[in-house]
Amino acid sequence: MDKGKQIVTGKSDAGASGSTNKKTRALIDRSKLRILLCDTNARSCKEVASLLKECSYQVISVGSTGEAIHVLSSEGPSIDIVLAELDLPMANCLKMLKYIAEDQELRCIPVIMLVTEDKISMIANCLRYGAVDYLLTPLGINELLNLSIHMESKAHGLYRLILLRSYYS
Repeated sequence: MDKGKQIVTGKSDAGASGSTNKKTRALIDRSKLRILLCDTNARSCKEVASLLKECSYQVISVGSTGEAIHVLSSEGPSIDIVLAELDLPMANCLKMLKYIAEDQELRCIPVIMLVTEDKISMIANCLRYGAVDYLLTPLGINELLNLSIHMESKAHGLYRLILLRSYYS
């Protein structure tokens, strides 16, 4: 496996007795990660998909939340991360997040919102409905290389929501 395509993450495993937790290291091969990219702007979608492929991810690009839900219903368990732009109509975005949160097989898929700085106030709603994080656009390679960090736990989204609440209070 090409070392440039691997990401080392820490995972917690229960010991033989079930009472102790050990840190183990798992290698995640980015070339095996499937990312569903949902972006209504065709140019932006093409640019982000190109960056993701440059980072060795497998990418499925769609232009609407309806298409995203269709892909999730047919290929859901094989999708590792969903990247969705926030410029989608908010009702559609929340509908997609609700669909993912209510499905047993899909709820473990991290959803990361792509947001421009002027829409940052809307991200709290997305986090409440199940998104785990957000990335400010335009995106760079460094942000995309670290997407697998979000696969470990959706608890990160709760932390981000707390930060947003304290920021806007």
